[in-house]
Amino acid sequence: MRSIRLTGRLAAGVFGLLAAQAALSAPLIISEFRVRGPNGANDEFVEIYNNSGADHTVAASSGTGYAIAASNGVARAIIPNGTVIPNRGHWLAVNSVGYSLASYPAGNGTTATGDATYTTDIPDNAGIALFNTSEPADFTLANRMDAVGSTSEANALYKEGTGYPALVPFSIDYSFYRDSCGKGGSITTFGSCPNPTIADTDNNAVDFIFVDTNGTSAGAGQRLGAPGPENASSPITNPASGTWDVLDTCVSGQSPPNSVRDFTSDPANNSTFGTQDIRFTYTNSSGQNLTRLRFRIVDLTTFPAPSGIADFRPRSSTAVVVTVDRPPCGSGTSNVTVQGTTLEQPPSQPNGSGFNGSMSVGSVTLATPLANGASIDVRVLNGIQQTGHFKLGLVPEGLTSAGVSITGNVIQFDCATDGGCTPPNVTSSVRVDANPTNAPTVNYTVTFDLAVAGVDTSDFTLTTTGTIAGASVTSVTGSGTTRNVAVATGSGTGTIRLDVVDDDTIVAGTTPLGGVGAGNGNFTTGQAYDVDRTAPTVTVEQAVGQPDPAPTSPINFTVTFSEPVSNFDAADIILGGTAGATTAVVTGGPTVFNVAVSGMTTNGTVTISIVAGAAIDAVGNTSTPSTSIDNVVIFNGVAPIVTTEMPMLSPPMLLLLGVLLVFVAAGARRRFVD
Repeated sequence: MRSIRLTGRLAAGVFGLLAAQAALSAPLIISEFRVRGPNGANDEFVEIYNNSGADHTVAASSGTGYAIAASNGVARAIIPNGTVIPNRGHWLAVNSVGYSLASYPAGNGTTATGDATYTTDIPDNAGIALFNTSEPADFTLANRMDAVGSTSEANALYKEGTGYPALVPFSIDYSFYRDSCGKGGSITTFGSCPNPTIADTDNNAVDFIFVDTNGTSAGAGQRLGAPGPENASSPITNPASGTWDVLDTCVSGQSPPNSVRDFTSDPANNSTFGTQDIRFTYTNSSGQNLTRLRFRIVDLTTFPAPSGIADFRPRSSTAVVVTVDRPPCGSGTSNVTVQGTTLEQPPSQPNGSGFNGSMSVGSVTLATPLANGASIDVRVLNGIQQTGHFKLGLVPEGLTSAGVSITGNVIQFDCATDGGCTPPNVTSSVRVDANPTNAPTVNYTVTFDLAVAGVDTSDFTLTTTGTIAGASVTSVTGSGTTRNVAVATGSGTGTIRLDVVDDDTIVAGTTPLGGVGAGNGNFTTGQAYDVDRTAPTVTVEQAVGQPDPAPTSPINFTVTFSEPVSNFDAADIILGGTAGATTAVVTGGPTVFNVAVSGMTTNGTVTISIVAGAAIDAVGNTSTPSTSIDNVVIFNGVAPIVTTEMPMLSPPMLLLLGVLLVFVAAGARRRFVD
């Protein structure tokens, strides 16, 4: 993108000269179209735009000119050879059977009639292509200059990418136009236009924005806006140095007379909650007298705006006399006339204007031109249908006495309908994932009190404790008031807190976080993650009161983990010793357990130990193998078996024993007889 030089002083936090529209690669492109309107299927037009950066003379590769053809291969219009389309100028083909926008203002005393007409309908959602030939046999990719079609268009020659979303064929005042801000028609994306050029990325779904005068949901996005067909006589825009400023540079941009809030309810004019009157000064630096001036709306908060975001309806206004204090500030005031702007119609816009609408400065005419170097004070009056944070982006379009195109820089105004241009602030930074954790990545939701832009990884830092090392912010996603921030937790154990560092790159519109000045929007009180990578340890000892030696079973052991655990059971126990224990029963927990051992088959020793990984803590760390000081118990509960054995006798002793037994028996018989 080309850089431009600014002259004059911009009001900090309110107006910003964002960028100059610069040339892209394609010389001629389809810039706006529709294939149906309130007059039915024939209420259609195709607008061509010179995007080359220089005047373009039509010179076909074959035939009589450049063909605008539908996907049935039939040309609807031919741009004749020799036609000169000025740099940033337009050329318009319309279906004369039903085209309803011929009265839309164009140049000085002209309207948006077709530069060429046709009568054959282009079907709903059909593709359209611009070829550098008028010969149908040469309608090939090599000869195609541009194309646009819907997702339902089967012929890829007549669309770019997958196509724009196919529409429900309502007969409404709609059009598709090329994005010239870079936000895709988003109502909720704030900040400067990230790409203030005519979009031409070769992807119809990205390049084109759907608008209609009722904010209808027809399948391709929903936003209030208006078609704005432009022909060869229409105002044009081109990059050049330019000057924008607030109306009164001696006061802040959000204060009267630069921005005036009127709370008078006026529902009939789409101003239920009053109006916001935005005033600025535009300087003609084209080098020629300016004979036509209007501002096209390229960025806006409007219907259907969510809660907290304003619903603006740009409307016509008249000139007002305003008292200003201009430099040298404080030396006295003066009265200036701020020229009103007129909402250009058709199409009829009963809901007020929106995206792609145009606001004309009626005081600039052929009879009363704006001289080169001269300035004009202008107001754009906005009805408010919902209060909240707002944005308004405008691009000037005009004609000069010598046909020189005028400046095409975007002016952006961002503020709030009530409370002035309040700077955004961080309201919270909360954990998304479970805590404590041992995960390699965790997420935070960071919430701002206003929709913001310019948020990236450099806006965050991590505060850690313990042995945490190598933690980092890896990504930031989201838009509006919320962001998801992903954090790699690194290594070690401790806490991690996500902090916001204010360097004035986070903005709501043009107002930086916390206001102008680094550090005043810092946020350091968010939630922290407890990162736990420490494995639970475990000890095994004789239970208190366990006899040793133990005459009976069970024998009790105390198993103590260093923190609460789960999944510990008998399968994790190794039975040992010489007593042959066979059974273990686990009770208790989650930190201290009792293990009762029984089934010993003999007297001896009984021991137990715990295997590695027997249990897990709250974040999934597995336990280490057990250690012990005294995990041995002697078991003596098995009674001994007693046996008696007679010694072996020699033969003489056996003879003597036999004689003795006979003698004893004889004596016993005698006593019995007696």
